[in-house]
Amino acid sequence: MVFALLAQVLVLDEKGIQRSGPCQLGFRYHQHHLSCAPESTELVTVLFPTNIFHPNITPSGTMCVGHTRPGFSLEAIAHQVWGGLNMNSQFVKTTHGHVLNWNAAQYVRQNLHLFPFTRRGLFERES
Repeated sequence: MVFALLAQVLVLDEKGIQRSGPCQLGFRYHQHHLSCAPESTELVTVLFPTNIFHPNITPSGTMCVGHTRPGFSLEAIAHQVWGGLNMNSQFVKTTHGHVLNWNAAQYVRQNLHLFPFTRRGLFERES
């Protein structure tokens, strides 16, 4: 499945680190995830923007959604992804050993005043 989220994300390009959006994501959810917990990096891939700069997303777009359990719903995954993309500190990990992009983790830790991008939830309207 492919989804588009109207989320602002950080990208790294020739101009440096800046915001971009919307974000296009690929979700993979298999029948066996109902009985076996999926790996935290096998569920979501960021398809666009291709130059995303995020502590929990590899340069190729693989996103870590954190700890999962059997039966983890698509709705729960979507909320995890939304929180992560918006740099909500409850979802984004920046400590060594818990990141997929160390440079992005250092940037986020040094600029905490910029985050989260929004405080609204996935299904809440912007006020």
